[in-house]
Amino acid sequence: RLAIFLDYDGTLTPIVSNPSEAIITEQMRQVVDSLSRAHWTSIVTGRKIETIMAMMKLPGLTYAGSHGFDIKRSEGGGRLQVGNEFLKDLRGFMRNIIEKTSNRQGVLVEDNTYSISVHFRNVQDENAEAELGQLVDEELIKHPNLCKKGGKKVWEVRPATNWHKGKAVEFLLESEVNKLDKDEHKDIPSGPAIGALPIYIGDDETDEDAFAFVSSLNGIGIFVRRPEEARDTQASYVLNSCDEVLNFLQRLILIV
Repeated sequence: RLAIFLDYDGTLTPIVSNPSEAIITEQMRQVVDSLSRAHWTSIVTGRKIETIMAMMKLPGLTYAGSHGFDIKRSEGGGRLQVGNEFLKDLRGFMRNIIEKTSNRQGVLVEDNTYSISVHFRNVQDENAEAELGQLVDEELIKHPNLCKKGGKKVWEVRPATNWHKGKAVEFLLESEVNKLDKDEHKDIPSGPAIGALPIYIGDDETDEDAFAFVSSLNGIGIFVRRPEEARDTQASYVLNSCDEVLNFLQRLILIV
């Protein structure tokens, strides 16, 4: 059995200047739909659940939004939300960072419920990353329950707790994928990823926790790397574009 975990931005769709314009192609949507019929499939993303479900238009999938803090299992499977105690801090941080960046052209602050994204891809200033990072750090002094993570032209602010995409993948393997295996093979002892080979495909720094986890199970992590990009990764393999992701997923559909 394969258990497939897919990031969205930079994996199923190219990175674009405005996050709202990262629209999945109909071909990719159909491939993911076919993949989910062949193998258990989940979308793991920094976007909020409502946004990613509206973009994917595949209600039968399991979704882990807000970097894994908000998990909506496949139809009828319930919902897990980690970090409700941090919501007040997140809303306070968002209000203040919007005010502090209101005069900086190109900055976009995105509310992803359990995380706040401060995008600077459209800022025409080579010092934008450092300057905005400093602003975020100054604001986080008031919110010690939150922390900052890097991304592709974005600072991600989320709860400072031991939960991330890797933990979400672990939870889903145990609660959903293993349950399927246990139902089919009741004589197999319980444990991580019973009979399932986890495959995680993603492009960002926030995916590294998931790469590390699937590697610990001898699973497969695949880093979607831009041609100009060079960074260390815990993934085992590399794909170089969303087109290569599409081709790879089409091949996975054929595995039965």
